[in-house]
Amino acid sequence: MKIGESERVAAHRCIARETRLVIDQEKLIPVTMTRHHFNSRQQEPQNLGCDSLCYNFALELGPRMVDQASNNLDKQEYEEVGLKAFDRAELVKEKVDQAVIDIYDLIFP
Repeated sequence: MKIGESERVAAHRCIARETRLVIDQEKLIPVTMTRHHFNSRQQEPQNLGCDSLCYNFALELGPRMVDQASNNLDKQEYEEVGLKAFDRAELVKEKVDQAVIDIYDLIFP
């Protein structure tokens, strides 16, 4: 978030930058705020851990917008996998961080 920016405005700005989607920011549904601690990070210096507050929003997209977002993902931010549907069992199988599973459970009870 930039100084003075609300969580929703920041999420809207990041979505536009990372996917080139133009959406109504009111469609972003606040889910929760989570806090994550990391011992290391991908950016330099990698051995410097971080403490991050993550504001989580839900956004429902139709198939055309999913395709548009998937085709326009910022290559510096995302692998070339694109966007894909997944379920809770797949998250568990892929051993994603428990925080991601917890957020999934909040969105899809």
